[in-house]
This record gives sequence, structure tokens and C-alpha cells, in this order.
Amino acid sequence: MVRTTRRARGRRRRGVRGAGRDAVRAVALAFAAVLAGCGDDGGGPDRPNVLLVTIDTLRADHLEPYGYGRATSPRIAELASRSVVFDEAVAPSSWTLPSLASIMTSLPPSTHRATEIASRLGSDHRTLAEILAAAGYDTYAVATHYFLDRRFGLSQGFTHFDVQLVDRLELSHLAITSERVVEKASRWIDDKSLEDDGMPWFAWLHFFDPHSVYQPHDEFAFGSELVDLYDGEIAFTDRAVGRLLDRLEARGLADDTIVVVVADHGEEFGDHGATGHGHTLHRELVRVPMVVHVPGTAPARVEQPVGAVDLVPTLLELVGVECEERFAGRSLVPLLDGGTLAPRPVLSEVELPNGRELASLVTDRWKLVHDFLDETSRLYDREHDVEETADVSASHQDVVEDLLGVVTTLRAEAEVRAIADGPGEALEVDEMRALRLLGYAAEEEVPGR
Repeated sequence: MVRTTRRARGRRRRGVRGAGRDAVRAVALAFAAVLAGCGDDGGGPDRPNVLLVTIDTLRADHLEPYGYGRATSPRIAELASRSVVFDEAVAPSSWTLPSLASIMTSLPPSTHRATEIASRLGSDHRTLAEILAAAGYDTYAVATHYFLDRRFGLSQGFTHFDVQLVDRLELSHLAITSERVVEKASRWIDDKSLEDDGMPWFAWLHFFDPHSVYQPHDEFAFGSELVDLYDGEIAFTDRAVGRLLDRLEARGLADDTIVVVVADHGEEFGDHGATGHGHTLHRELVRVPMVVHVPGTAPARVEQPVGAVDLVPTLLELVGVECEERFAGRSLVPLLDGGTLAPRPVLSEVELPNGRELASLVTDRWKLVHDFLDETSRLYDREHDVEETADVSASHQDVVEDLLGVVTTLRAEAEVRAIADGPGEALEVDEMRALRLLGYAAEEEVPGR
């Protein structure tokens, strides 16, 4: 570990490769006419549906499409085989609220400021649901996590936002919900099909079961160790996702629906000496699966690092919606299209209850993790140490300085944008009670959110 000499900004204000280069663009144009200003030009019925599946606490390397040896994910693997798979997708944060807020807005945590348990996504920040609703989409979501309760702001833009499965905080982390999510979503999709109202739809389904406390499933029994139970929860959720995809097929909607599967963050099982999530920005916590299926597009794998914050601009381009929002992410359509994008660093952030703020930056070769409290940096050479086991900052101080300069610039830009967008919004929440009910008994365990 090297102590850097560059001063960071002060404490934040609280509050591919694939065939057919033109295939994706052709599909998008066939689906929709381009809109201006995130509004509706009346062409809504010709646009594709969008299904966004987020899976809580799902690290990429425990899925078969990412090389895992256990049969945890045959249905996601089948989807991946006909989709574009991003090998190095990076989560915006290592716990749920800031990460999902970033995924839904394409803003970094230091802009939207939903970074603590007693915070919410402010109404000044437009979500993907709000943009699509303005473009003529019907919008639907099923919540299964405490942080998806309406008061945390992630329900913005949804005409239908089902919070039944999180109506009791003290039970939310113990419930088995994947099958109920699919039941609810299937009923809604069936009703939409029968109504034939001419409106395309955007559905966001959040699956929670891979989050602790891990519940055993006899049909997916890999063993009795903690990681075995975790894998069983993944397999249980994978089956539910498969049933949802089957329902789309049965209803004749598969060829008219863009499907995205992504995780909010991963989970540590002693990789860097701890368990849980939210306490670091190491690979096991911020490398997430990201699978994008666009009907008619050739399957491919993308190796360059991208961010989950890139999903909003990507989906908007795919469905033909132009928007003037200031996104931190960028459209990945050129990569879906078999082309290239200039590499750029991917930022993650986490704010800890002990006053620490961490930021990481992933490039093609390097991974920097900086602690703004004690001004220290760790550097990992991803070409030779992808699991981030050896800090090489002492021998590459020039690289540390260069990457820290990028981090500082990105964070400064994010804060300027935050000031322009208005102050963050706070909630009255008994944080320690909430953490105890969510399964974290002691303050030192708080980062495991």
C-alpha cells in the first residue's frame, strides 16, 4: 500500500465480438422511430418491450456463463448463449441502494447521493422508468428488497410498483421470493397481452434470494457450507428466471422483448479476509454478471470493462428514445453491434459508516482502490493478478498518481452535477434497528449491507 501525496477533495456533502455490425441498429430501427426530448411521438406500439432482471448479491464467477463449475445457472447460461455477455461488467457500488440507484439513473453514487441507509434517490434525478413512461411505455416493477420500498425513491416512474413482498422489514431478508416474483410478473404480462392496449412495457423484477440469510433448497443441495447454500440460492433463482423466460415465449413476446440480466453487487466468501458485501470494492463485490439479449442480434462476448451505469443509455438507444439527460454511462450499442468503443475507466464508490469513502477504478490492465479517509491507494495488475491479491502500488507509483487523478476528476465532475441537480434527500430511519432486522447484529458488520 502506498500513501499518496495528491490531496483528494473533502468529505462529500451528505443529505465483442459478434457477427453483423449493423444487426442491433437494424433491430432497433425496426422496433421504433426516434423520439426527441424523451417524449412520445405516438410510435409507441412499434417499440420493443424491455425486461430488466436484477439479481441481488450475485457475483459473476458463480454463474456457468462465467466459468463456474457447478450447475448453478443453466437457464441464465441458455439465455447467455444467444445474447451478448459482458465479461467485465462493473457495479457502481458494493451494496444495493447506491448501486440500483445508479443502474436506474446512469449516475454515480456521488451524484445521486443515495449512499446511506437513511438516504433516498431524490426526485430531481430521472429514472429509466420515468424516461420510458414519458415515451409511451407502461411501467411495472416487483420489489423484494427493503431498499426498494417506495420511500427510497426507486419507484419513480412506475405506474405499477408492487411492494407486497417487502411490506415487513423484519421478514424481508428471510423470505423466499423468487417464485412469487415470477408469479406476479407472469400475471401482469398475461393481463397486458389480453388487454392488447398497444403500449410497449418496461418491467423491472428484482430477485433477492441469493442475499443472506441463505435458505436451503432440497432440489439444489450443493452442500452445507455457507458458499454451498449461496450456490443453492442462485440455482433456485435461476430456475425462476427460466420460468419467466418461458412465459415470454408462451405468450409470443420473446421476439419483441429486450432482456437484461444484471446484479447490483457480488458477495465475499473470505476472498479478502471477510464475508458479506458493502465493505470493500474488490472484484468479488463489484464484478457482476451482465447479459443483454436483443432479439435478432448475434451472440457475443465483450471482454473490455464496462459499467452497469451504461445500461440506461444503451436501452434508450435500442428502443429509439433520444434523451437530453446527462448520463455518466454511455451506450454500449456499438459493442452489441459487433463494433468497438474506446476503452475508458469504470468507477465504483462506497461510503462506510465509520467515515471512510472508497473509490475504485477499473481499466483494461489496472485496478485502483483509493481510501479518501487516510489517503492511501492499492493497485492491482489485472493482467497478472485478476483476483486482486497483490498490491503493487509501491512499484508503480506513477500509475497510482495517474489513475488517482482520473478518480479525482470523475468525482469532482459528479459532485458538480450533484450541486446542479439539487441536494440529496434524507430519511428518518433507525439505521441500527434496520440493520439488525436485515441480519446484521453489530456495528462492525454494517458494511455487509
